[in-house]
Amino acid sequence: MSYGDWVARELRVVASLAYLHEDFLGAMQSIQTGAVVVGPMVTGIFGLDQLADVLTELGSGSTEHAKVLIDPSAGGAS
Repeated sequence: MSYGDWVARELRVVASLAYLHEDFLGAMQSIQTGAVVVGPMVTGIFGLDQLADVLTELGSGSTEHAKVLIDPSAGGAS
């Protein structure tokens, strides 16, 4: 994807150079205490047998998914 594509599609690009270990711990603690609710971010759970198709869909730019989880024990989408 090029800069011209970002502009034409009016995409917002957010980047981060790095984070500290303390940032990671703080995020995990926020999830654990319920200060940050992550459940609504997960838009699909897929099995390993669907991994290739899910990656293709996510890479297409036309997916409805925001965040997916790959569950080796799952047999299908939920």
